[in-house]
Amino acid sequence: MFASPWSWFIIGCLLMALEALIPGVFILWIGVAAMVVGLFVSAWPEAPLGLQFLVLAIAIGLSVWVGLRLHRKRKLSPEQSSLNSGLHSYVGRQAVAITAFTQGQGRVRLDDSFYTALCSATIAEGDPVRVVGIEGSMLLVEPAQSA
Repeated sequence: MFASPWSWFIIGCLLMALEALIPGVFILWIGVAAMVVGLFVSAWPEAPLGLQFLVLAIAIGLSVWVGLRLHRKRKLSPEQSSLNSGLHSYVGRQAVAITAFTQGQGRVRLDDSFYTALCSATIAEGDPVRVVGIEGSMLLVEPAQSA
């Protein structure tokens, strides 16, 4: 079965496709290792099966090691990533009051969404505000400085 490099190439492709269906990161690198063995068998078609599996084991180890190094290099710190940062990504942004603030609370529009906001200053409908923090699910705002 493993006398042809195509067996290894097909196994490698199947494992990489399986990674797309069942994400887990490691199946991809085993698929890459199978492709490496396919290249090895292409260069040395008479390689015994035991040597092919030894090359597979070494290739799996190296490909997983390379994959982990790539993953660590690309990994972003929580401060760098805005994915799933929720309302915290709005701090520093400017919004517009869509209601007058009564008792320190009102509504603002930011991008295409509306949020409840808190402010100790008097804010009228249509006034620009700047987001300075988050309290629970509400934005903390202050009057925006006129340019």
